[in-house]
Amino acid sequence: MPDEISLARAIEILEAAFAPFRCVAEAWDYDKKVRFRVFDAADEPLLTFPSIVWRSVSNLDRLSTLISEARRRLESEGMALDTWSMPLR
Repeated sequence: MPDEISLARAIEILEAAFAPFRCVAEAWDYDKKVRFRVFDAADEPLLTFPSIVWRSVSNLDRLSTLISEARRRLESEGMALDTWSMPLR
């Protein structure tokens, strides 16, 4: 499938999508799942996605949908995020 991306690339994209906040993403469960957390300047968690099945976000469209949803959640709580757009690849 042309929109498929590697797990490493998905983690890079996730970690860049929430600036100016810090995002830590990681694969777990033998690379079958991904989890990520977004932290504020005091290193307090703002948002946690503890278990995402890798296949459900293994292409750019699905990953973009997940990130957009997470960004909307943060913005609805008054967090100001830097402008961001999904990389082409």
